[in-house]
Amino acid sequence: MKESVKDLFRRWFGLTAPVNRAFYLKSGLALMALRCLGDSIILLTAAGTKIVDIKTPLMYIVPTFGMRGALLQEITGSHTLAVVAAVAMALWALPFLWIGVSMSFRRAQDAGYTPWLGLAFFMPVLNLLIIATLCALPTRPPRVPLANSSEGAKSLLKSATVAVAYAASFGVVVTAFSVF
Repeated sequence: MKESVKDLFRRWFGLTAPVNRAFYLKSGLALMALRCLGDSIILLTAAGTKIVDIKTPLMYIVPTFGMRGALLQEITGSHTLAVVAAVAMALWALPFLWIGVSMSFRRAQDAGYTPWLGLAFFMPVLNLLIIATLCALPTRPPRVPLANSSEGAKSLLKSATVAVAYAASFGVVVTAFSVF
């Protein structure tokens, strides 16, 4: 059964539609390919006519901004172009970040676990293990009720907002600690 574009966007960006493991895996792979394609276009545009070594996969694994910045500067050959490319890539990543977090929350619920498990999406390296686990876990009756009502959706939105705020705060603290 093919889904309409409207259904895909509802399932990617929404907060109430359950996410089974097949949809989570297929969407994750397709969106990862799209994000890498977009990042590559940004890098190739920033590099101009310079021949670019394919180092993009390293930037998804390297957890520190300093090392990513060095890779961007090496690829673009200019500090200014590296900053522009970094900002463009960060803006391009925002919708993928939302989709990844919201789908991880709903996939954890569909697997019968707390949606808080979706917070691991923000943790480097651990996120890959959690994503693989969420792809493997079968659908189970929820331990935490699904948000099928409008009140449940508001509660889930509030929880997601709080979770993103906590994760962002944690990221700022860890980054500041790492830098200083």
